[in-house]
Amino acid sequence: TWAFEVVAPVNFMLKWYIGMPRPEEVAWMIYNDEITTLEDGVPEDLVSLIKSMNMQEATDFTAYYDGSPMHPSFPAMHSAGSTCSFWLPVLSKITPEQFCEALRVDYAVSYARTVAGVHYPQDNLAGLNIGQRIMREALPSMLEERYGYDSSMVASKLEALSFDWNTFDSETCTIGGIS
Repeated sequence: TWAFEVVAPVNFMLKWYIGMPRPEEVAWMIYNDEITTLEDGVPEDLVSLIKSMNMQEATDFTAYYDGSPMHPSFPAMHSAGSTCSFWLPVLSKITPEQFCEALRVDYAVSYARTVAGVHYPQDNLAGLNIGQRIMREALPSMLEERYGYDSSMVASKLEALSFDWNTFDSETCTIGGIS
């Protein structure tokens, strides 16, 4: 919960600053011909798929009865808060297999929101990267203040674990092609 408390202010500031509409909003505009193939370059197969949904309202696009949250899409907050794979190996001695599963859990939490129709993949990757960056900045001092950890040692470990989520392959559990 601490991770969400720390990442939320930055994440929501970015959401409102960037203002990316949710997928259901864009799908609804496509469905109602407000965004088109000719004028906006929407692929025809995508338009056909959205039109085939016979939507009555925008929320019909999502897997949620009430639709998406009412704030902008980018970056994804669930993703930003999914930092277990980042701090877990700093605090615990885990095996490479356990690290792989922690990475996959964070990735799955993130992408479940795309499957549900409330986020784009780039929202998730940005959220994962933002969460990791905020943890890298905030976790060392929090662990030192609350639990007596050596903040420079924690910072060093976090720096060594840092990576770009755009390079993560969930199937092979590699980062930039490296196990």
